[in-house]
Amino acid sequence: MNIPNLLAISRIPAALVACGFLMYEPPGWKLWVCGILIWGAVSDFLDGYLARKLDQVSTFGAFLDLTVDKVFICPMLFLIAGDDDVLMWIALLVMTREFLVMGLRIYAATRQVVIPSHPMGKLKTGLLFPGVFTEVIDLHLAGIDVGNWLLLGAAAIAMLSLADYSNKARTMLADAPPPPAS
Repeated sequence: MNIPNLLAISRIPAALVACGFLMYEPPGWKLWVCGILIWGAVSDFLDGYLARKLDQVSTFGAFLDLTVDKVFICPMLFLIAGDDDVLMWIALLVMTREFLVMGLRIYAATRQVVIPSHPMGKLKTGLLFPGVFTEVIDLHLAGIDVGNWLLLGAAAIAMLSLADYSNKARTMLADAPPPPAS
């Protein structure tokens, strides 16, 4: 197990702790959740950076990073949504996109096709982390709920990137060998 993969794996227990704080709201919970979100964002950047820098990029590491990102952020989206219909729809859209893209990538892999990540996915993640953070601290500027707008932007980009992945997959899989018989 290398350092980049350990960094990715560290986000799983961190997410569980953050979810516990979001659910039970003990004293100081916002500080803890924000700290964990910062750790999640930093470790998400560092695991990829270090994998490239240390020449430890692997298929397992790439899959691990993508999977852990979903395990980290999706439960928090649902927990901050609570009974807010707009935030719940955002959480549903983002999670649906995550599962569909992951499914496309897994299916493509069975046909020896790698669907590369897209900058829109990075932008989506780049809006999700601060969106959840600003929802936790309940940041409003000039009467505008900053977290809602960041998360709405993330949901819109999630849907655009889903369309992009679908188009790429259709094109790339058209010429791919059939999946192995089961």
